[in-house]
Amino acid sequence: MSNHGFGFSSNNNDNNDGNDGNDGNDHSNKNNNNQNGDSGQGNPSSGNSGRGDSGNERHEDNDGGNSPGGSGNPFEAFFNMGGRSGGDIPGFSAFPGGFAVSGSSGQGGLGDILSQFGTMLSGMGSSMNSPDAKGPINFAMADKIARQTIKQSNPAPVRQSDQKAVEDSTSLVELWLSNATILPSNGKVPEVWDPSEWLSRTLPTWKRFINPVAESLNEAQKDALPEEAKQMAGSLLGMLAQVGGMNMGMQLGRILGDIATSVTSVSEWGFSLDEKHGSALLTGQLSTLAEEFNKPKREVLIYLCARELAHQRLFAYVPWLEERLLLAVETYSRGLSLDTSAMEEASRSIDPEALSDPSRMQDMFQQIQNMDLSPQIVASNEHAGIQLDTMLSLVEGWVDNVLADALFDRIPVMESIQKSWSARRAMKPGLENMAGNTGLDFSASHADEAAELWRRLTVAVGIDRRDHVWDHPDFLPTADDIAHPAEFIDGILGESDDDEFNPISEIEKLERELNEQSGNTPSDGDDADEDGSTRGKGSSGGDEDNTDGSGDDDK
Repeated sequence: MSNHGFGFSSNNNDNNDGNDGNDGNDHSNKNNNNQNGDSGQGNPSSGNSGRGDSGNERHEDNDGGNSPGGSGNPFEAFFNMGGRSGGDIPGFSAFPGGFAVSGSSGQGGLGDILSQFGTMLSGMGSSMNSPDAKGPINFAMADKIARQTIKQSNPAPVRQSDQKAVEDSTSLVELWLSNATILPSNGKVPEVWDPSEWLSRTLPTWKRFINPVAESLNEAQKDALPEEAKQMAGSLLGMLAQVGGMNMGMQLGRILGDIATSVTSVSEWGFSLDEKHGSALLTGQLSTLAEEFNKPKREVLIYLCARELAHQRLFAYVPWLEERLLLAVETYSRGLSLDTSAMEEASRSIDPEALSDPSRMQDMFQQIQNMDLSPQIVASNEHAGIQLDTMLSLVEGWVDNVLADALFDRIPVMESIQKSWSARRAMKPGLENMAGNTGLDFSASHADEAAELWRRLTVAVGIDRRDHVWDHPDFLPTADDIAHPAEFIDGILGESDDDEFNPISEIEKLERELNEQSGNTPSDGDDADEDGSTRGKGSSGGDEDNTDGSGDDDK
Protein backbone atom coordinates (compact mmCIF):
# COMPACT_ATOMS: atom_id res chain seq x y z
CA MET A 1 0.00 0.00 0.00
CA SER A 2 1.48 3.32 -1.02
CA ASN A 3 0.17 6.77 -0.29
CA HIS A 4 1.07 10.36 -0.86
CA GLY A 5 2.45 12.02 2.25
CA PHE A 6 1.58 15.34 3.88
CA GLY A 7 1.89 18.06 1.33
CA PHE A 8 1.78 15.64 -1.57
CA SER A 9 -1.68 14.18 -1.34
CA SER A 10 -4.63 15.69 -3.07
CA ASN A 11 -6.68 12.81 -1.76
CA ASN A 12 -9.92 14.68 -1.35
CA ASN A 13 -13.42 14.55 -2.70
CA ASP A 14 -13.10 17.88 -4.49
CA ASN A 15 -10.24 16.78 -6.73
CA ASN A 16 -12.27 15.12 -9.42
CA ASP A 17 -12.65 18.20 -11.56
CA GLY A 18 -10.25 17.86 -14.40
CA ASN A 19 -9.59 21.58 -14.35
CA ASP A 20 -8.37 21.73 -10.75
CA GLY A 21 -4.99 23.37 -10.53
CA ASN A 22 -5.14 24.49 -14.18
CA ASP A 23 -7.79 27.20 -14.24
CA GLY A 24 -6.53 28.88 -11.10
CA ASN A 25 -4.68 31.51 -13.09
CA ASP A 26 -7.86 33.07 -14.45
CA HIS A 27 -9.32 33.04 -10.98
CA SER A 28 -6.39 34.80 -9.39
CA ASN A 29 -6.10 37.33 -12.22
CA LYS A 30 -9.73 38.32 -11.78
CA ASN A 31 -9.54 38.49 -8.01
CA ASN A 32 -6.31 40.26 -7.23
CA ASN A 33 -8.22 42.51 -4.86
CA ASN A 34 -9.81 39.60 -3.01
CA GLN A 35 -9.80 40.31 0.72
CA ASN A 36 -10.33 36.74 1.92
CA GLY A 37 -6.78 36.24 3.10
CA ASP A 38 -5.67 34.01 0.22
CA SER A 39 -1.90 33.86 0.29
CA GLY A 40 -1.87 34.11 -3.50
CA GLN A 41 -3.57 37.51 -3.29
CA GLY A 42 -2.52 39.93 -5.97
CA ASN A 43 -0.18 37.46 -7.65
CA PRO A 44 -1.21 35.83 -10.90
CA SER A 45 1.29 33.06 -10.28
CA SER A 46 -0.33 31.78 -7.14
CA GLY A 47 -2.77 29.74 -9.19
CA ASN A 48 -5.31 29.34 -6.41
CA SER A 49 -8.74 28.35 -7.61
CA GLY A 50 -10.10 27.68 -4.16
CA ARG A 51 -9.80 23.96 -4.88
CA GLY A 52 -7.13 21.41 -5.57
CA ASP A 53 -5.49 20.47 -2.30
CA SER A 54 -8.27 19.63 0.07
CA GLY A 55 -11.46 20.79 -1.54
CA ASN A 56 -10.97 23.75 0.68
CA GLU A 57 -13.19 26.73 1.16
CA ARG A 58 -11.69 30.10 1.94
CA HIS A 59 -11.35 31.17 5.55
CA GLU A 60 -11.00 34.73 6.65
CA ASP A 61 -9.31 34.01 9.96
CA ASN A 62 -6.68 31.49 8.96
CA ASP A 63 -3.13 32.24 10.03
CA GLY A 64 -1.12 33.56 7.17
CA GLY A 65 -4.18 33.64 4.98
CA ASN A 66 -3.93 29.96 4.20
CA SER A 67 -6.98 27.82 3.81
CA PRO A 68 -7.28 24.67 5.90
CA GLY A 69 -6.20 22.50 3.04
CA GLY A 70 -3.04 24.50 2.61
CA SER A 71 -3.74 25.71 -0.94
CA GLY A 72 -2.60 29.25 -0.10
CA ASN A 73 1.03 28.27 -0.56
CA PRO A 74 3.45 31.06 -1.53
CA PHE A 75 5.86 28.48 -2.94
CA GLU A 76 3.46 27.28 -5.60
CA ALA A 77 4.84 29.68 -8.20
CA PHE A 78 8.41 28.87 -7.29
CA PHE A 79 8.08 25.11 -7.25
CA ASN A 80 5.62 24.78 -10.10
CA MET A 81 6.11 21.13 -10.95
CA GLY A 82 4.22 17.92 -11.18
CA GLY A 83 0.78 19.09 -12.31
CA ARG A 84 -0.78 16.90 -15.01
CA SER A 85 -3.59 18.09 -17.20
CA GLY A 86 -6.93 16.58 -16.35
CA GLY A 87 -6.27 16.34 -12.63
CA ASP A 88 -4.46 17.71 -9.65
CA ILE A 89 -1.30 15.65 -9.29
CA PRO A 90 0.94 16.55 -6.36
CA GLY A 91 4.07 18.39 -7.34
CA PHE A 92 7.69 18.69 -6.41
CA SER A 93 8.44 19.57 -2.79
CA ALA A 94 11.92 21.02 -2.86
CA PHE A 95 12.13 21.95 0.79
CA PRO A 96 11.39 19.90 3.90
CA GLY A 97 7.99 20.18 5.45
CA GLY A 98 5.80 18.94 2.66
CA PHE A 99 4.80 22.02 0.69
CA ALA A 100 1.87 21.17 -1.53
CA VAL A 101 2.56 22.53 -4.98
CA SER A 102 -0.11 21.64 -7.46
CA GLY A 103 0.06 22.78 -11.05
CA SER A 104 -0.05 26.48 -11.78
CA SER A 105 1.28 28.69 -14.51
CA GLY A 106 4.70 29.23 -12.99
CA GLN A 107 4.66 32.96 -13.80
CA GLY A 108 5.89 35.62 -11.42
CA GLY A 109 9.33 36.82 -10.41
CA LEU A 110 11.49 36.11 -7.40
CA GLY A 111 10.46 39.42 -5.81
CA ASP A 112 6.82 38.38 -5.87
CA ILE A 113 7.74 35.04 -4.32
CA LEU A 114 9.69 36.64 -1.47
CA SER A 115 6.88 39.15 -0.94
CA GLN A 116 4.36 36.34 -0.56
CA PHE A 117 6.69 34.49 1.76
CA GLY A 118 7.08 37.54 3.99
CA THR A 119 3.33 38.10 4.05
CA MET A 120 2.74 34.52 5.13
CA LEU A 121 5.37 34.68 7.88
CA SER A 122 3.92 37.92 9.24
CA GLY A 123 0.53 36.26 9.63
CA MET A 124 1.72 33.22 11.53
CA GLY A 125 1.66 34.99 14.87
CA SER A 126 1.29 32.80 17.94
CA SER A 127 0.94 29.63 15.86
CA MET A 128 4.71 29.65 15.33
CA ASN A 129 5.56 30.30 19.00
CA SER A 130 3.21 27.86 20.72
CA PRO A 131 4.79 24.78 22.36
CA ASP A 132 2.57 22.71 20.07
CA ALA A 133 4.26 24.39 17.09
CA LYS A 134 7.53 22.58 17.79
CA GLY A 135 8.31 19.33 16.06
CA PRO A 136 7.51 18.06 12.57
CA ILE A 137 3.84 19.13 12.73
CA ASN A 138 2.42 22.36 14.12
CA PHE A 139 -0.36 20.87 16.25
CA ALA A 140 -1.47 24.32 17.41
CA MET A 141 -2.29 25.07 13.79
CA ALA A 142 -3.92 21.64 13.39
CA ASP A 143 -6.14 22.32 16.39
CA LYS A 144 -7.13 25.76 15.11
CA ILE A 145 -7.95 24.59 11.58
CA ALA A 146 -9.84 21.56 12.90
CA ARG A 147 -12.03 23.80 15.05
CA GLN A 148 -12.70 26.09 12.10
CA THR A 149 -13.72 23.08 10.03
CA ILE A 150 -16.01 21.85 12.81
CA LYS A 151 -17.58 25.30 13.18
CA GLN A 152 -18.34 25.46 9.47
CA SER A 153 -20.23 22.17 9.69
CA ASN A 154 -22.62 23.81 12.18
CA PRO A 155 -22.78 20.80 14.54
CA ALA A 156 -25.82 20.25 16.70
CA PRO A 157 -25.27 21.25 20.35
CA VAL A 158 -25.32 18.60 23.06
CA ARG A 159 -28.63 18.70 24.91
CA GLN A 160 -29.55 17.32 28.30
CA SER A 161 -32.09 15.09 26.57
CA ASP A 162 -29.26 13.49 24.57
CA GLN A 163 -27.49 12.36 27.74
CA LYS A 164 -30.80 11.11 29.16
CA ALA A 165 -31.44 9.05 26.01
CA VAL A 166 -27.97 7.49 26.28
CA GLU A 167 -28.56 6.67 29.96
CA ASP A 168 -31.87 4.97 29.17
CA SER A 169 -30.30 2.99 26.32
CA THR A 170 -27.41 1.96 28.56
CA SER A 171 -29.72 0.52 31.23
CA LEU A 172 -31.46 -1.59 28.62
CA VAL A 173 -28.41 -2.69 26.66
CA GLU A 174 -26.32 -3.69 29.69
CA LEU A 175 -28.88 -6.37 30.61
CA TRP A 176 -28.81 -7.81 27.11
CA LEU A 177 -25.02 -7.75 26.84
CA SER A 178 -24.70 -9.69 30.10
CA ASN A 179 -26.50 -12.58 28.40
CA ALA A 180 -24.17 -12.48 25.40
CA THR A 181 -20.75 -12.30 27.09
CA ILE A 182 -19.15 -13.26 30.39
CA LEU A 183 -17.14 -10.03 30.38
CA PRO A 184 -18.58 -7.76 33.10
CA SER A 185 -19.75 -4.20 32.70
CA ASN A 186 -17.51 -1.43 34.01
CA GLY A 187 -20.64 0.33 35.30
CA LYS A 188 -20.03 3.55 33.38
CA VAL A 189 -22.57 5.36 31.23
CA PRO A 190 -21.09 6.78 28.00
CA GLU A 191 -20.77 10.54 27.94
CA VAL A 192 -22.19 12.62 25.11
CA TRP A 193 -19.62 14.71 23.25
CA ASP A 194 -19.80 17.25 20.49
CA PRO A 195 -17.10 17.29 17.77
CA SER A 196 -15.02 19.93 19.58
CA GLU A 197 -14.89 17.81 22.74
CA TRP A 198 -13.88 14.79 20.64
CA LEU A 199 -11.02 16.82 19.18
CA SER A 200 -9.81 18.00 22.59
CA ARG A 201 -9.88 14.52 24.09
CA THR A 202 -8.31 12.68 21.15
CA LEU A 203 -5.65 15.11 19.87
CA PRO A 204 -2.94 13.81 22.27
CA THR A 205 -3.40 10.31 20.85
CA TRP A 206 -3.23 11.61 17.28
CA LYS A 207 0.07 13.29 18.17
CA ARG A 208 1.38 9.95 19.38
CA PHE A 209 0.40 8.29 16.10
CA ILE A 210 1.36 10.92 13.57
CA ASN A 211 4.62 12.42 14.88
CA PRO A 212 6.71 9.36 13.86
CA VAL A 213 5.28 9.53 10.34
CA ALA A 214 5.92 13.26 10.02
CA GLU A 215 9.49 12.90 11.31
CA SER A 216 10.15 10.24 8.70
CA LEU A 217 8.70 12.40 5.92
CA ASN A 218 10.74 15.44 6.95
CA GLU A 219 14.00 13.51 7.04
CA ALA A 220 13.29 11.90 3.68
CA GLN A 221 12.63 15.26 2.07
CA LYS A 222 15.80 16.75 3.53
CA ASP A 223 17.80 13.81 2.22
CA ALA A 224 16.25 14.28 -1.22
CA LEU A 225 17.69 17.79 -1.56
CA PRO A 226 20.87 18.05 -3.67
CA GLU A 227 23.91 19.10 -1.67
CA GLU A 228 24.11 22.33 -3.69
CA ALA A 229 20.55 23.20 -2.70
CA LYS A 230 21.27 22.46 0.96
CA GLN A 231 24.30 24.76 0.89
CA MET A 232 22.35 27.52 -0.82
CA ALA A 233 19.50 27.23 1.67
CA GLY A 234 21.81 27.23 4.67
CA SER A 235 20.11 28.46 7.81
CA LEU A 236 16.84 28.82 5.93
CA LEU A 237 16.28 25.07 6.20
CA GLY A 238 15.30 25.34 9.85
CA MET A 239 12.83 28.11 9.16
CA LEU A 240 11.43 26.30 6.14
CA ALA A 241 10.98 23.16 8.22
CA GLN A 242 8.97 25.23 10.68
CA VAL A 243 6.84 26.62 7.87
CA GLY A 244 6.43 23.09 6.55
CA GLY A 245 5.28 21.97 9.99
CA MET A 246 2.61 24.64 9.86
CA ASN A 247 1.52 23.49 6.40
CA MET A 248 1.27 19.92 7.67
CA GLY A 249 -0.72 21.19 10.64
CA MET A 250 -3.19 22.86 8.29
CA GLN A 251 -3.75 19.67 6.35
CA LEU A 252 -4.00 17.54 9.48
CA GLY A 253 -6.44 20.03 11.00
CA ARG A 254 -8.74 19.77 8.01
CA ILE A 255 -8.60 15.96 8.18
CA LEU A 256 -9.33 15.85 11.93
CA GLY A 257 -12.12 18.38 11.54
CA ASP A 258 -13.76 16.20 8.90
CA ILE A 259 -13.39 13.10 11.08
CA ALA A 260 -14.83 14.90 14.12
CA THR A 261 -17.99 15.72 12.19
CA SER A 262 -18.53 12.12 11.02
CA VAL A 263 -17.36 9.90 13.89
CA THR A 264 -20.05 8.36 16.14
CA SER A 265 -18.10 7.19 19.20
CA VAL A 266 -14.69 7.40 20.79
CA SER A 267 -14.12 3.67 20.11
CA GLU A 268 -15.51 3.53 16.58
CA TRP A 269 -12.38 1.96 15.07
CA GLY A 270 -11.76 -0.73 17.66
CA PHE A 271 -9.81 1.19 20.29
CA SER A 272 -10.40 4.28 22.37
CA LEU A 273 -8.69 7.42 21.11
CA ASP A 274 -9.30 9.15 24.45
CA GLU A 275 -6.09 9.41 26.45
CA LYS A 276 -8.22 9.19 29.62
CA HIS A 277 -9.83 5.95 28.40
CA GLY A 278 -13.27 7.49 28.53
CA SER A 279 -16.44 6.20 26.91
CA ALA A 280 -18.46 8.56 24.73
CA LEU A 281 -20.96 8.84 21.90
CA LEU A 282 -21.35 11.73 19.47
CA THR A 283 -25.12 11.88 19.17
CA GLY A 284 -24.93 14.83 16.80
CA GLN A 285 -24.34 12.29 14.01
CA LEU A 286 -27.45 10.30 14.95
CA SER A 287 -29.88 11.91 12.51
CA THR A 288 -27.45 11.58 9.61
CA LEU A 289 -26.73 7.96 10.44
CA ALA A 290 -30.40 7.07 10.85
CA GLU A 291 -31.12 8.61 7.47
CA GLU A 292 -28.18 6.76 5.92
CA PHE A 293 -29.37 3.43 7.37
CA ASN A 294 -33.04 4.27 6.74
CA LYS A 295 -33.88 3.22 10.31
CA PRO A 296 -35.49 4.97 13.31
CA LYS A 297 -33.14 7.12 15.39
CA ARG A 298 -34.06 5.32 18.63
CA GLU A 299 -32.97 1.93 17.31
CA VAL A 300 -29.78 3.38 15.81
CA LEU A 301 -28.94 4.99 19.17
CA ILE A 302 -29.45 1.67 20.97
CA TYR A 303 -27.13 -0.01 18.47
CA LEU A 304 -24.42 2.65 18.85
CA CYS A 305 -24.72 2.47 22.63
CA ALA A 306 -24.42 -1.32 22.52
CA ARG A 307 -21.25 -1.12 20.39
CA GLU A 308 -19.61 1.36 22.73
CA LEU A 309 -20.54 -0.64 25.85
CA ALA A 310 -19.29 -3.89 24.31
CA HIS A 311 -15.97 -2.21 23.52
CA GLN A 312 -15.72 -0.93 27.09
CA ARG A 313 -16.41 -4.38 28.54
CA LEU A 314 -13.61 -5.81 26.44
CA PHE A 315 -11.15 -3.05 27.34
CA ALA A 316 -11.97 -3.34 31.06
CA TYR A 317 -11.61 -7.14 31.12
CA VAL A 318 -8.44 -7.21 28.99
CA PRO A 319 -6.25 -4.48 30.53
CA TRP A 320 -3.39 -5.01 28.09
CA LEU A 321 -5.56 -4.70 24.98
CA GLU A 322 -5.88 -0.93 24.51
CA GLU A 323 -2.20 -0.20 25.09
CA ARG A 324 -1.22 -3.10 22.85
CA LEU A 325 -3.40 -1.67 20.09
CA LEU A 326 -1.88 1.79 20.51
CA LEU A 327 1.63 0.32 20.43
CA ALA A 328 0.72 -1.60 17.28
CA VAL A 329 -0.28 1.67 15.63
CA GLU A 330 2.95 3.33 16.79
CA THR A 331 5.07 0.43 15.57
CA TYR A 332 3.43 0.54 12.18
CA SER A 333 3.76 4.32 11.91
CA ARG A 334 7.47 4.17 12.73
CA GLY A 335 7.92 1.70 9.89
CA LEU A 336 6.48 4.09 7.32
CA SER A 337 8.95 5.80 5.03
CA LEU A 338 8.95 8.05 2.01
CA ASP A 339 10.03 6.84 -1.42
CA THR A 340 11.49 9.94 -3.05
CA SER A 341 13.22 8.25 -5.98
CA ALA A 342 11.23 10.21 -8.58
CA MET A 343 11.97 13.46 -6.78
CA GLU A 344 15.66 12.64 -6.49
CA GLU A 345 15.88 11.86 -10.19
CA ALA A 346 14.30 15.20 -11.06
CA SER A 347 16.47 17.12 -8.61
CA ARG A 348 19.60 15.81 -10.29
CA SER A 349 18.46 17.49 -13.50
CA ILE A 350 18.19 20.89 -11.84
CA ASP A 351 20.96 23.36 -12.57
CA PRO A 352 21.51 25.44 -9.40
CA GLU A 353 22.79 28.35 -11.49
CA ALA A 354 19.43 28.52 -13.26
CA LEU A 355 17.72 29.39 -9.98
CA SER A 356 19.08 32.93 -10.23
CA ASP A 357 17.55 33.43 -13.66
CA PRO A 358 13.71 33.41 -13.59
CA SER A 359 13.39 32.69 -17.32
CA ARG A 360 15.83 29.76 -17.23
CA MET A 361 14.20 28.51 -14.05
CA GLN A 362 10.80 28.52 -15.72
CA ASP A 363 12.13 26.70 -18.81
CA MET A 364 13.81 24.09 -16.64
CA PHE A 365 10.67 23.45 -14.61
CA GLN A 366 8.51 23.22 -17.71
CA GLN A 367 10.65 20.33 -18.94
CA ILE A 368 9.45 18.17 -16.10
CA GLN A 369 5.98 19.71 -15.79
CA ASN A 370 4.19 16.53 -16.84
CA MET A 371 6.22 14.18 -14.65
CA ASP A 372 4.63 12.65 -11.57
CA LEU A 373 7.17 13.47 -8.88
CA SER A 374 4.92 12.55 -5.99
CA PRO A 375 6.78 10.88 -3.12
CA GLN A 376 5.03 7.74 -1.95
CA ILE A 377 4.53 6.58 1.62
CA VAL A 378 5.59 2.95 1.83
CA ALA A 379 5.46 0.52 4.75
CA SER A 380 8.83 -1.04 5.48
CA ASN A 381 7.34 -3.18 8.26
CA GLU A 382 4.57 -5.11 6.54
CA HIS A 383 4.25 -7.50 9.48
CA ALA A 384 3.32 -4.62 11.81
CA GLY A 385 0.58 -3.56 9.42
CA ILE A 386 -0.84 -7.08 9.27
CA GLN A 387 -0.69 -7.38 13.06
CA LEU A 388 -2.52 -4.07 13.53
CA ASP A 389 -5.25 -4.98 11.06
CA THR A 390 -5.63 -8.43 12.64
CA MET A 391 -6.05 -7.06 16.16
CA LEU A 392 -8.54 -4.40 15.08
CA SER A 393 -10.47 -7.00 13.07
CA LEU A 394 -10.61 -9.35 16.07
CA VAL A 395 -11.95 -6.60 18.33
CA GLU A 396 -14.55 -5.40 15.83
CA GLY A 397 -15.51 -8.96 14.89
CA TRP A 398 -15.99 -9.91 18.55
CA VAL A 399 -18.20 -6.85 19.11
CA ASP A 400 -20.25 -7.73 16.02
CA ASN A 401 -20.74 -11.27 17.28
CA VAL A 402 -21.72 -10.20 20.80
CA LEU A 403 -24.19 -7.64 19.46
CA ALA A 404 -25.75 -10.26 17.19
CA ASP A 405 -26.40 -12.50 20.21
CA ALA A 406 -27.58 -9.62 22.40
CA LEU A 407 -29.81 -7.67 20.01
CA PHE A 408 -31.01 -9.58 16.95
CA ASP A 409 -33.69 -11.67 18.67
CA ARG A 410 -34.92 -8.75 20.77
CA ILE A 411 -35.07 -6.05 18.10
CA PRO A 412 -35.28 -7.61 14.62
CA VAL A 413 -34.26 -4.39 12.85
CA MET A 414 -30.84 -4.63 14.53
CA GLU A 415 -29.64 -7.24 12.03
CA SER A 416 -30.26 -4.80 9.20
CA ILE A 417 -28.57 -2.00 11.14
CA GLN A 418 -25.49 -4.16 11.68
CA LYS A 419 -25.28 -4.94 7.96
CA SER A 420 -25.46 -1.22 7.24
CA TRP A 421 -22.77 -0.59 9.85
CA SER A 422 -20.53 -3.20 8.26
CA ALA A 423 -20.96 -1.55 4.86
CA ARG A 424 -20.21 1.85 6.40
CA ARG A 425 -17.06 0.50 8.05
CA ALA A 426 -15.84 -0.81 4.70
CA MET A 427 -16.28 2.68 3.22
CA LYS A 428 -13.85 4.07 5.85
CA PRO A 429 -15.76 7.28 6.59
CA GLY A 430 -13.33 10.02 7.58
CA LEU A 431 -10.32 7.71 7.31
CA GLU A 432 -9.48 7.89 3.61
CA ASN A 433 -7.74 11.26 3.85
CA MET A 434 -5.92 10.18 7.01
CA ALA A 435 -4.66 7.03 5.30
CA GLY A 436 -3.74 8.92 2.15
CA ASN A 437 -1.72 11.58 3.97
CA THR A 438 -0.13 9.55 6.76
CA GLY A 439 -0.32 5.91 5.68
CA LEU A 440 -2.25 5.07 8.87
CA ASP A 441 -5.28 2.88 8.29
CA PHE A 442 -7.62 1.77 11.10
CA SER A 443 -10.23 0.17 8.88
CA ALA A 444 -10.22 -3.39 10.36
CA SER A 445 -10.48 -4.81 6.86
CA HIS A 446 -11.18 -8.38 8.02
CA ALA A 447 -13.77 -7.59 10.69
CA ASP A 448 -16.53 -9.55 8.94
CA GLU A 449 -14.35 -12.65 8.63
CA ALA A 450 -13.31 -12.30 12.28
CA ALA A 451 -16.99 -12.05 13.30
CA GLU A 452 -17.63 -15.33 11.51
CA LEU A 453 -14.72 -16.95 13.38
CA TRP A 454 -16.12 -15.79 16.73
CA ARG A 455 -19.60 -16.99 15.75
CA ARG A 456 -18.37 -20.46 14.82
CA LEU A 457 -16.26 -20.63 17.97
CA THR A 458 -19.30 -19.70 20.09
CA VAL A 459 -21.32 -22.49 18.49
CA ALA A 460 -18.48 -24.96 19.05
CA VAL A 461 -17.41 -24.21 22.63
CA GLY A 462 -19.87 -21.67 24.08
CA ILE A 463 -19.67 -18.09 25.27
CA ASP A 464 -17.52 -18.78 28.34
CA ARG A 465 -14.69 -20.52 26.51
CA ARG A 466 -14.86 -18.06 23.62
CA ASP A 467 -14.32 -15.08 25.88
CA HIS A 468 -11.42 -16.75 27.71
CA VAL A 469 -9.45 -16.56 24.47
CA TRP A 470 -8.85 -12.93 25.49
CA ASP A 471 -7.00 -14.05 28.63
CA HIS A 472 -3.61 -13.84 26.92
CA PRO A 473 -2.43 -12.33 23.62
CA ASP A 474 -0.82 -15.63 22.64
CA PHE A 475 -4.26 -17.27 22.59
CA LEU A 476 -5.72 -14.87 20.04
CA PRO A 477 -6.33 -16.00 16.46
CA THR A 478 -3.80 -14.97 13.84
CA ALA A 479 -4.46 -13.53 10.39
CA ASP A 480 -4.27 -17.08 9.00
CA ASP A 481 -6.77 -18.25 11.62
CA ILE A 482 -9.21 -15.54 10.55
CA ALA A 483 -8.90 -16.65 6.93
CA HIS A 484 -9.08 -20.37 7.80
CA PRO A 485 -10.76 -20.72 11.22
CA ALA A 486 -11.37 -24.50 11.25
CA GLU A 487 -7.95 -25.46 12.64
CA PHE A 488 -8.09 -22.77 15.33
CA ILE A 489 -11.56 -23.91 16.44
CA ASP A 490 -10.44 -27.56 16.47
CA GLY A 491 -7.57 -26.59 18.75
CA ILE A 492 -9.93 -24.87 21.19
CA LEU A 493 -12.27 -27.88 21.07
CA GLY A 494 -9.39 -30.14 22.07
CA GLU A 495 -8.53 -27.94 25.02
CA SER A 496 -12.17 -27.86 26.14
CA ASP A 497 -12.03 -31.56 27.02
CA ASP A 498 -10.25 -30.46 30.19
CA ASP A 499 -12.83 -28.95 32.54
CA GLU A 500 -10.04 -27.41 34.62
CA PHE A 501 -8.58 -25.46 31.70
CA ASN A 502 -6.09 -22.86 32.96
CA PRO A 503 -4.67 -20.50 30.34
CA ILE A 504 -1.67 -19.47 32.44
CA SER A 505 -0.75 -23.10 33.08
CA GLU A 506 -0.83 -23.66 29.34
CA ILE A 507 1.64 -20.83 28.83
CA GLU A 508 3.98 -22.21 31.49
CA LYS A 509 3.72 -25.68 29.97
CA LEU A 510 4.65 -24.30 26.56
CA GLU A 511 7.64 -22.46 28.03
CA ARG A 512 8.91 -25.66 29.67
CA GLU A 513 8.61 -27.53 26.40
CA LEU A 514 10.52 -24.82 24.57
CA ASN A 515 13.25 -24.88 27.21
CA GLU A 516 13.60 -28.64 26.89
CA GLN A 517 13.80 -28.44 23.11
CA SER A 518 16.52 -25.78 23.26
CA GLY A 519 18.45 -27.61 25.98
CA ASN A 520 18.00 -24.82 28.54
CA THR A 521 16.89 -27.02 31.42
CA PRO A 522 17.05 -25.59 34.97
CA SER A 523 20.48 -25.95 36.53
CA ASP A 524 22.35 -24.92 39.66
CA GLY A 525 23.64 -21.88 37.76
CA ASP A 526 20.21 -20.47 37.08
CA ASP A 527 18.99 -17.39 38.89
CA ALA A 528 16.40 -18.00 41.59
CA ASP A 529 13.22 -16.16 42.35
CA GLU A 530 12.52 -14.97 45.86
CA ASP A 531 10.16 -17.85 46.51
CA GLY A 532 12.95 -20.34 45.77
CA SER A 533 11.89 -21.34 42.26
CA THR A 534 14.52 -21.26 39.53
CA ARG A 535 14.16 -19.38 36.28
CA GLY A 536 16.04 -20.80 33.32
CA LYS A 537 18.24 -18.40 31.39
CA GLY A 538 16.36 -19.17 28.19
CA SER A 539 12.92 -18.95 29.75
CA SER A 540 10.60 -16.04 30.23
CA GLY A 541 8.68 -17.61 33.06
CA GLY A 542 9.20 -19.77 36.16
CA ASP A 543 9.04 -23.61 36.18
CA GLU A 544 6.54 -24.95 38.65
CA ASP A 545 8.39 -28.29 38.97
CA ASN A 546 11.49 -26.69 40.49
CA THR A 547 10.45 -25.10 43.77
CA ASP A 548 12.89 -26.67 46.23
CA GLY A 549 15.12 -23.60 46.48
CA SER A 550 18.06 -25.25 44.70
CA GLY A 551 18.98 -21.96 43.08
CA ASP A 552 19.68 -20.22 46.41
CA ASP A 553 23.37 -21.18 46.28
CA ASP A 554 23.99 -18.70 43.50
CA LYS A 555 22.44 -15.67 45.13
